[in-house]
Amino acid sequence: MGGVDLADKKAYHLAAERSTRRYWKKIFHNQLDIALVNGHILFMKLKNPRMDRRRFIIELVEPTVMGLAGAAHATNRLVLLEGKKEYRCYVCSTPQRRRRSRHWCPACKVGCHEKCEAQLVHRDDIGLQKKAQSNGSA
Repeated sequence: MGGVDLADKKAYHLAAERSTRRYWKKIFHNQLDIALVNGHILFMKLKNPRMDRRRFIIELVEPTVMGLAGAAHATNRLVLLEGKKEYRCYVCSTPQRRRRSRHWCPACKVGCHEKCEAQLVHRDDIGLQKKAQSNGSA
C-alpha cells in the first residue's frame, strides 16, 4: 500500500485533472497523470536524477527544449503578427537604435525583418545567435 499511496500523492500535486461530468475524461486524466509519474521515475533512474517533475513535464511538452532538431526547425519561419503588434528586430536592432518588425519567429520567440532572416541563426541546443558578417576573408 505504501508504494501506491506515494504514487497517488505524486500524481495529485501536478494533476491534469479538470472538473467534468463525463467519467471517461476523469479516467483519461488520471491515467495520464500516472504515466507522467512513471515516466519521470524512469527518466530519473536512466538520465538525470536531479530533475524535478514539473521541469520534466515542461520539457516533455516543449519539443525544442528536449533538443529535437527536426521539430525545432519545422517552425523556424517568420510569421506576420496580428493587428499592429511589433517586436524588436533581433538582428538589426542595437541598444542605441531600436528597429521594430511586424514579423517574428515562433520557435525563437524573437522579432525579425524579412530581409534580416538570412542573418538569423535559429534556436538550437546552443541557443539563439546572429550569423557572423562575412567579409570575403577565410
